[in-house]
Amino acid sequence: MPKGARKDALGLIAKVAGGGLVRDLVFLPPNSAIDRRLRVPIAETNEGDIATIEAEVDGHMPGYKNLPYRIRLRDESGFLSVAYFRGQRGDVGAHVAGGSDAFGERHGGVYDGMRQMLHPDHVVDPDQGRSAAASVEPIYPLTQGLAGRTLARTILAALDTVPEAPEWLEPSTVKAHDWPDFRTALEHIHRPTSPEDVLPQSAFRTRLAYDELFARQCALRLRRQHRRKEPGRAVMGDGAWRTRSSSLPFAPTGAQQRSVKEIYADMSEPAPMLRLLQGDVGSGKTLVAALAMARAAEAGLQSAMMAPTDLLARQHGVTLAPLLEAAGISMAVLTGRDKPKDRRAIMEKLASGEIAVVVGTHALFQDEVSFKDLGLIVIDEQHRFGVSDRMRMVAKGYAPHVLVMSATPIPRTLALSIHGDMDISVLDEKPPGRQPIKTVAMPTSRSTRSWRRSVRRRAAG
Repeated sequence: MPKGARKDALGLIAKVAGGGLVRDLVFLPPNSAIDRRLRVPIAETNEGDIATIEAEVDGHMPGYKNLPYRIRLRDESGFLSVAYFRGQRGDVGAHVAGGSDAFGERHGGVYDGMRQMLHPDHVVDPDQGRSAAASVEPIYPLTQGLAGRTLARTILAALDTVPEAPEWLEPSTVKAHDWPDFRTALEHIHRPTSPEDVLPQSAFRTRLAYDELFARQCALRLRRQHRRKEPGRAVMGDGAWRTRSSSLPFAPTGAQQRSVKEIYADMSEPAPMLRLLQGDVGSGKTLVAALAMARAAEAGLQSAMMAPTDLLARQHGVTLAPLLEAAGISMAVLTGRDKPKDRRAIMEKLASGEIAVVVGTHALFQDEVSFKDLGLIVIDEQHRFGVSDRMRMVAKGYAPHVLVMSATPIPRTLALSIHGDMDISVLDEKPPGRQPIKTVAMPTSRSTRSWRRSVRRRAAG
């Protein structure tokens, strides 16, 4: 956090900004901005308006019991009542002295025949605070207990610590889009000169968005290059399970065969695999994972398949059991709901190597779960697990290969942007007899209707 930030607000600010570093603060864009430069006569304010008024304090009407504290303002066009309810007026009575001028900004309204403001955003002496009141004010996302002005001051304090830096983008790229330099872009979204400066399509916002995406791609590329230099071990297998798989009651699709070939090629390299297997629900990702785990078992290595929920872990267990057990590969399911006795038995067999494949939930992360020789990690619904989760599992073996699976239907080009440190295999074919998957986006207001429809469809078979 920048120097001078309020200590009691640090946690709330970090929550909104996604962290407490300077970079987190300066990259938090405003949602909108309020133009406070225009002065409006009292008589021209309308209910619902955001108005900036310069007026003279005509009198104070202290509140009693449940009544608000009111200050009456006047200008040449009329009168305005400023209301502060109990517990929120602070020292406004002393701050706005009778006979002085004041600026007030808030949504206009009418009460008892007189225009009014409720809890103005700002009340300042025009001689001392005219420049502040005459600005374009950025509006940031907030959370309960955090005031907008507190967050804005903290962001500006962070912005003032950002040094000037040489341009790191190609000059031709900057010129083609007519972008400002990085420092200027930051200045204009946090100290806007017009409300348009903070809009997503403004040159300032698009410049910063490009910087963020480009930096991410550079980091992913460097991480990928580093990973390929990490020491690992090749997993070759003896082909026994591949021979048995030819007797499956169904033929793998061309996409499944292509993906398995890509995975086997990665596993045969002396560097750890990190591959994303993408495919819709029902495209056959589990079979591909089974073939990968069988390859590890052929080489005498263990595999762990992680699922985000107990239900999904057990579903995978039901699907994998006949495939693996037919090949003589031992398998178990480990979740947080297992009885202590059963859990201990599974962990002992994992540590001794008696179990070749384990399917589990976050229970696999626990320190007491150990493997004799973990060679492959399969992560289903990878977006439900963090990078730290993956690294905790990797630490349980010697440079194990990692296969992550996702059913999120995103284009390959977008997947490459998000998962640029991974190689990608795509299951773009459905096994015979599978119904096509249709992905539909709908508002949360229709969630109940969608759920009822699903129940009816399920009941109908």
